[in-house]
Amino acid sequence: PATNLLYLQLDKPFSEILNMTVFDNFGKPIYNDYFKNTIDVSNFSKGIYFLKMTTKDGIVIRKFVIQ
Repeated sequence: PATNLLYLQLDKPFSEILNMTVFDNFGKPIYNDYFKNTIDVSNFSKGIYFLKMTTKDGIVIRKFVIQ
């Protein structure tokens, strides 16, 4: 679970992330940016979120929790 920062690391072949979008539990996009190693989640409400990462090789979606 994250509280202030979400740290990102992907293994190959998904090592080159072009875009990232965070969706809330209802599917509403709440954050969109180019790849960074961290996302500041300190202003996110507690709950479950989904991170969609678009890479040259495809799309990766991961779930994360804010406490």
